[in-house]
Amino acid sequence: MNYETGRDRERDLMVCCGGGAAASQGVDVKLRFAVVVAGVAVTGLGVAAPAHAWPQPPPPNCEQRPMVSYCDGPVQADGSWQRCFDNQPMWNRGVGYIGGSNCYQTGPGPDRYPWAPQYHIGS
Repeated sequence: MNYETGRDRERDLMVCCGGGAAASQGVDVKLRFAVVVAGVAVTGLGVAAPAHAWPQPPPPNCEQRPMVSYCDGPVQADGSWQRCFDNQPMWNRGVGYIGGSNCYQTGPGPDRYPWAPQYHIGS
């Protein structure tokens, strides 16, 4: 048989086979769509929750800034200290979620990164 449209074929399947193949495909697609929508909703709730939010106030020698938190170690005899930061994960196209932590020595004086606190936190 030659069908002019997909609807003609679907109609013949419904008449011939009691709607079995065509009807089950429609239900299957709707069920898959519902599962995907539910999964996206649950994932969105988990991602939207603040991953690194501290209770107020933040821990001693720490400072929360948008998307990043900084914590400073004790000042050493030479005036330097260790600074650790923790980036909150964010979505990057093609790569996925990017976040991370790192520590480095800084001081005395301003931090080498202009976006970081330019002082020892807690002093």
